[in-house]
Amino acid sequence: MRPLSWSEVSAEPTAGRSSLDQVSSQWFHTQRRSRHQVSGTGCGLHDTRRHGPPPSAGYEDRSREISTVRVQDSIEIGRPVGDVFEFVTNVDNFPQWAGPAVEVSGLTGPPQEGDTFTLVQKFLGRKFDSPCEVTSVESNRRFAYRSTGASPVPFTFTYAFEPSGAGTSVTMTAEGEPGSFFRLAGPLFEKAGKRQVKNDLETLKDMLEEGQ
Repeated sequence: MRPLSWSEVSAEPTAGRSSLDQVSSQWFHTQRRSRHQVSGTGCGLHDTRRHGPPPSAGYEDRSREISTVRVQDSIEIGRPVGDVFEFVTNVDNFPQWAGPAVEVSGLTGPPQEGDTFTLVQKFLGRKFDSPCEVTSVESNRRFAYRSTGASPVPFTFTYAFEPSGAGTSVTMTAEGEPGSFFRLAGPLFEKAGKRQVKNDLETLKDMLEEGQ
């Protein structure tokens, strides 16, 4: 199974329109409604920018939108935990099984906490560099890294490893912030993230088990 790109995993046409088109359209119309709300029984418009939401007008407070998306999934891999940990923590392997990863540079050898590297990714058709820092390394148990600097999509990835019979249980947790541009497709961003994490784990499993 090949890794999905973010552009592939996010495209779900419905009735001739993509999910991104639908979400963007819903956001646009919601914004228009939130600017001017009808107040009372007359036709006068209530300016929410000056006076705040009118009472009992069904006003939706979009300021409470959740800006951080968190997705998690697990998989059983029929390889010893040491083999799985070594493969996952070798960041040069990312483009082989982690969908958005295109290229990795700046880190050689086993990673240590505080090490940095640059991850080139392709997301929703846009290619960009993400400087990263390794934040946690526990041999055969845990590996985590996060983006640093001006990444368009700030993110953190965490992998937990546990022996499971003759194999290994891997739990992958991804946290990301869509940012001012991608927040227009917040629900789509989360749905795409769930599918991508699942696909990445399945690709990892296929690669490691086929390589036995």
